[in-house]
Amino acid sequence: MGRGVTYYEIGITGTGDGATKRQLLIALDLVKKAYLEHGPVRIHEGDCIGFDAELTSEVLRWRAHENFWVSQVMICGHPPLNDSKRAHVHCDVEMPPAPYLVRDSTIVQHGEDLVIAAPKSLKYAVRGGTNYTTKLSVRAERNVQVVLSTGTIISGADFVERR
Repeated sequence: MGRGVTYYEIGITGTGDGATKRQLLIALDLVKKAYLEHGPVRIHEGDCIGFDAELTSEVLRWRAHENFWVSQVMICGHPPLNDSKRAHVHCDVEMPPAPYLVRDSTIVQHGEDLVIAAPKSLKYAVRGGTNYTTKLSVRAERNVQVVLSTGTIISGADFVERR
């Protein structure tokens, strides 16, 4: 993977408390489906503890076991300026640290083909980075797939309406 490769661009956002096992598996299935349907994938993640680190670590673990499709997934980290919740996971490309809201906007901007959200709550709440990024993605008219803790997938627009 290098110059001249066209990537299917995916942004991810999720709970800092960590995803449920079901959420993580469903999110990974969405990434695999994107690869099977569109070719090489680039994941834009926030390098925070919880879901970001879990999904990234799982992709890297699978890559180490020579799963071919995962070799076609590039990880692009968009770390926060505030280091207190940073996971420091390995990324293929690491962008300069940025304040949370700037970084979240950048992930939405780069997630032009799909945004995968894995919130802690089954309902949208006004506060929280995952909910902010999900709402921002909906406003940017991105294809947003919200993977609830139960493993159910709903659209970002439907999630934002749940209160």
